[in-house]
Amino acid sequence: MRRIADSGRTVVATIHQPSAAVFDMFDDLILLKKGGNVVYFGELGDESNKMVSYFEERGATPIDRGENPAAWVLRA
Repeated sequence: MRRIADSGRTVVATIHQPSAAVFDMFDDLILLKKGGNVVYFGELGDESNKMVSYFEERGATPIDRGENPAAWVLRA
């Protein structure tokens, strides 16, 4: 999928409980909650730093060093 995206094509994927390494391969994220409401839509940033900052600035418990950002954001 990374090679396809790097060639300029858009890739849309649904993932469930990805590893940190897989999650880090994505450029952008649309995170939906039950009912289809958008919780986050935007760039992930290096090591998901943009997404993590977004949630921490809104009161989420800070992510632990080395924690999987995909698992963390589901709790946040």
